[in-house]
Amino acid sequence: QRQMCKETGVSPDGAIYLSDWYDPGVGGHATGDTGAHSHNWHLLHGRIYRLAPPGFKPSVAKLDLTSTRGQIAALESPNLSTRYLGYTKLAAGGQPAREALKGVFDKSPSAWFRARALWLLARGPGGRQVVEQALKDKDPNIRVTAVRAARRIKMDMLDVAGQMMNDSS
Repeated sequence: QRQMCKETGVSPDGAIYLSDWYDPGVGGHATGDTGAHSHNWHLLHGRIYRLAPPGFKPSVAKLDLTSTRGQIAALESPNLSTRYLGYTKLAAGGQPAREALKGVFDKSPSAWFRARALWLLARGPGGRQVVEQALKDKDPNIRVTAVRAARRIKMDMLDVAGQMMNDSS
């Protein structure tokens, strides 16, 4: 038996990295992964895999957190750390950020990007109105995000549940 830990992450260059570490001791009680203590990589038990399509040329997009456009681009990144940086800047960005987020929510073809914009819009001024609009959206993913956002901003969940009761999704 072996105890395993697997993690996955998207790097800023777009590749996916997987780590597969295992401890040959049962349940971790008799640590057999002694390479970390002796600084001998031959004794380490695990791997890191990089997944990318054939011919992939890694390149990291320039990160511009000084402009609203750059912050929106960061929010749309597949890399979680980059998204967080965009999120925090947009959350503190005031009305210009809200207008840009509203544009993403209203016009983006990506449900992922629309949901991220909705999540930020719900937390700001007029958030309840945006959530009310999203509860009626044609995309079930946006409606799910709206229900979660409604709970987060402490809307009346009985009222929200009443609105969603006949939702086919």
